[in-house]
Amino acid sequence: MHETFRHSSVLATGENVPQTVYSVWVTPKNINSHMDDDDRTLLISGMLTYSMAARDASGTVVMPDRDETFEQKIYLDRDTSGCTVTAEITAAEVSYNITGEGELTAKAEINADITVSSGESMTVVTDIAVDDSQRKQRDGDYAIKLYFGVENEDIWDIAKRYSTDVSAVMEENELDGDRLENSGMLLIPIVS
Repeated sequence: MHETFRHSSVLATGENVPQTVYSVWVTPKNINSHMDDDDRTLLISGMLTYSMAARDASGTVVMPDRDETFEQKIYLDRDTSGCTVTAEITAAEVSYNITGEGELTAKAEINADITVSSGESMTVVTDIAVDDSQRKQRDGDYAIKLYFGVENEDIWDIAKRYSTDVSAVMEENELDGDRLENSGMLLIPIVS
């Protein structure tokens, strides 16, 4: 589904209004979306960064930014209970106006491309058996090892390499995801 809404922001007033405006654009960021309790209303919130390339009264080229929070409700034409709903936000057209009172206002047309996906849950693993004879033996008397992980490396692969728990590696290094976000040194706790 595709929805469009408008957003505006006062970028400058009085003496801060540039002499000449070359371009104004908007960049969406930190976008969050979730369904309301009625399973028909999508709540989208985030930040819109208004930027401009301009020249001030002294002739200096300036490129100020202004962050504006927004929240938009979009009513969907069907019940989405049990579905995953995501929204991708882009800015289409951005215009600006300088009033006679000396106020620079930007208006943006924001596009929301909404995807509704249904899914089904099923049990795929019913039992796990561990063969202790194949378990890797520790090669020393230590409780922790140092390891240099590379960006996007799977935490499960690292834990398997050292016969330790994924949760122990994640907790020791304060990791949030299943993969490393950046390369760097990790502490690998050895769990017996």
